[in-house]
Amino acid sequence: MKRKVIVADDAPIGAGAYSPAVRAGDFVFLSGVGALHPKTHEILGETIEEQTRHTMVNIEAILRASGATLDNVIKMDVYLHEPDDYEGFNAT
Repeated sequence: MKRKVIVADDAPIGAGAYSPAVRAGDFVFLSGVGALHPKTHEILGETIEEQTRHTMVNIEAILRASGATLDNVIKMDVYLHEPDDYEGFNAT
């Protein structure tokens, strides 16, 4: 199966040795995405709600670069550092 690395100009590239996303056939797999500025990699937002919104903007940018949208997402895992942030995350 042919694989293609996906990079979005308007989304950050991770600091590790991995791609923001990879297309394999009809599937697109995103790596860890956070509330980072696309160019400076600074954390955006003071609250979990603000950081969640910025993270979703980055996810949408990567999906857009791959030819997909949030409507095409089948599964998404979320890892929050603070358990108390779940309520604010879910409200966003």
